[in-house]
Amino acid sequence: MESRVCPMKLNDFSCQIKKSDSTGNDNQQKPVCDMTFKLEKTSGSIKTTQVQMELSKMDVLLDGLHKIKQQLSSVAASTANQ
Repeated sequence: MESRVCPMKLNDFSCQIKKSDSTGNDNQQKPVCDMTFKLEKTSGSIKTTQVQMELSKMDVLLDGLHKIKQQLSSVAASTANQ
């Protein structure tokens, strides 16, 4: 059986900064970002996805998004010049 990825469009995004629940042996609360994404499927239905991310992982995500932005800008510039 073939698996296909269905492209989705980001309709909305929100982020709430809070302290995480105490976990581990140190009982330390760490700042986290509760992110909510509203994604529109090609069928038109809306899917809401929630993700909780720690600051250290946020840096990795932002670096990745910056690279994607650079690539998209490069493609847009080369397309405009054709």
